[in-house]
Amino acid sequence: LPTTGKNSTLNPNATSSLDDPSRAWEESVKNELQTEVVNEELPIALRKGVRS
Repeated sequence: LPTTGKNSTLNPNATSSLDDPSRAWEESVKNELQTEVVNEELPIALRKGVRS
């Protein structure tokens, strides 16, 4: 039904974020930035004697 199609298009919650290329791209970028931050902080934590 055309009505269902319009509703799903207007409702951002109708589709999962994985189906949205822009959202999936943003998530991947966030994950990469978080990984870089962890890699930069890790040596500092090791110097302070922090054990995981």
